[in-house]
Amino acid sequence: MKTIIINATGAKAGGAKQILLSCLMSIDQDEMNNNKYIVLSPLVEEDIALSSTNIELIRLSTSSIWTFLFSTFFVFLYALRYKSRTIISFNNVNAFFLKRWFDLTTYFHQLKAVESSEIDLRMKLIRKNISLLKGTTVIVQSHFVKKRFREYFGLNYEVIVAWPGIRKINQTCDSRYIYGLIEEIKLEYQYVAVWPVSMVYSPHKGFRVLWSLSKKLEKLNVAIVVPGI
Repeated sequence: MKTIIINATGAKAGGAKQILLSCLMSIDQDEMNNNKYIVLSPLVEEDIALSSTNIELIRLSTSSIWTFLFSTFFVFLYALRYKSRTIISFNNVNAFFLKRWFDLTTYFHQLKAVESSEIDLRMKLIRKNISLLKGTTVIVQSHFVKKRFREYFGLNYEVIVAWPGIRKINQTCDSRYIYGLIEEIKLEYQYVAVWPVSMVYSPHKGFRVLWSLSKKLEKLNVAIVVPGI
């Protein structure tokens, strides 16, 4: 059985936490049976229904520079402990010095690292780390991010476009409710837009700005659906 380290120590709340949960819940049953998943994150068992004994949660939380240091260096200690040669990092960076012997996959979602000219130390460290991950796999959210990533870091990466936070609606009741709701909104508004933010009250999400524009949007016949409320 293959052991896979999932490093998500920075996924405390909001979109990061939801993406991790959705990723775990979407693991194929055959993969679940054939692999052992060691999840390093702030998650507790109450956060996810563990239907498989092949997922082991190790509660571990990091922030800022400590997330970078753990993901770059100290995650290796867990790989040794669990005899794993595969590390999936949700923290934008990974243990680059292991790439010759390990299968490394990095979920890159910090667009600021490739967009901004004026960056802080953390962004500089992310840039340096990724530049040393050539030859490994990088997951990004969209083709736009893939394009910007390749423009900045070059083509020596396997860049895969995927959105691990999306979960298909399979239940009939959910489908009917959601599609019915959209149809009701369409009766009153010409345009319907979805603002996909899980924690709208986090200041950096900009919900106050959206709220301040609500009257103008209403005059333009635009309805905003906010699932996070």
